[in-house]
Amino acid sequence: MRPDSGYYRGVLRGIKSYADQARNWVFGMAARTNDLLLMVQTWRPAGALAFVYSDEMPHLLGTLGIPVVSFANTDESIHLPMVGVDDLAVGEMAARHLLERGFQHFAFVGCSKFAFSNQREVGFKKTLAEFGFDCDSHHDPHPLDAASVWAWTAEPRLRQWLLQLPRPCGVFAANDSMGLRISDICRQSGLRIPEDIALLGVDDDDLFCGLAHPPLSSVKTPLERIGYEAAKMLAHLIAGGEPPKEPLLFSPMHVVTRNSTDVLAIADPDLAAAVRFIHQNAHRPIGIKQLLDDIGLSRRSLERKFQAVYKRSPFEELLRVRLQRAKDLLSGTDLPMSIVAEQSGFGTGKQLSMTFQKRLGMTPTTYRRQYRVHS
Repeated sequence: MRPDSGYYRGVLRGIKSYADQARNWVFGMAARTNDLLLMVQTWRPAGALAFVYSDEMPHLLGTLGIPVVSFANTDESIHLPMVGVDDLAVGEMAARHLLERGFQHFAFVGCSKFAFSNQREVGFKKTLAEFGFDCDSHHDPHPLDAASVWAWTAEPRLRQWLLQLPRPCGVFAANDSMGLRISDICRQSGLRIPEDIALLGVDDDDLFCGLAHPPLSSVKTPLERIGYEAAKMLAHLIAGGEPPKEPLLFSPMHVVTRNSTDVLAIADPDLAAAVRFIHQNAHRPIGIKQLLDDIGLSRRSLERKFQAVYKRSPFEELLRVRLQRAKDLLSGTDLPMSIVAEQSGFGTGKQLSMTFQKRLGMTPTTYRRQYRVHS
């Protein structure tokens, strides 16, 4: 694999974490070239961890007679042991993020060549349909990489498609490199982000997201965990273990919100004010009474407005935001549980634990262990 993007680098960090424990692993890096077979035959490795992107690669690697584990959901016809992200859940999370910001027009940009893109589109559209919304789509037979020659050949069609979208529109790109390219095209075409186009990518590649202008929001996936478990699976196969019958898939973690979606497209000013108050104050020990006092609305009116748009109550939205804040702290820091509870608005570690058990079916400690490889 090539460590030239956040996806590869994240997975490689997880592989290294497992290797640090195993202590007897030595790595060789093979590029995706016609020399791959010769390179691997020269190294004579015990096994391979691969971004398997075509149906020729399993045949090629199969000729070596070594175990192979894939960490790429690119082609559904490829039957190899695989560790990856639940791409349907990625699409669902992306849809909910844009729905929470009040958008009523949605679009998806992906590459029909890859299974991960197609499944993210399915999850995105399915969730939008549950709330009564449609979604426009743009597909290209070639990957819309940020610096790929195919990105430039596809640009006129993509530019025209973006210009004809209804505004404001929440646009979901299948990964961050696509998101970065779309961001460039929007800027060149006079489309404002996030006012006209709210743009969301996947994988939280800090470089690509930071190069976008404004910075790109992204669905964060557990790349280090994927790399760690892929290495663990390979070690199991090298030791003579049986391959799993199904892919090992992990849920996406959360959306890292940056300027490209940091907007509320909510026509109702009371509802917009309520959502803004919740997002700005959820970490504090507030309740619905403080929310009602701030916006000057009756509880029944606010409940009705929330149900009409979000299909949940103001309290459920407050709880959702607090849970997301707690998950961010658990996966991104080593703060004690008491501090996580305090900074996410739960007050006590006991209340945090009870809410996690009820809503997620696991303890905060289990969540941290699952999504923070180095903890």
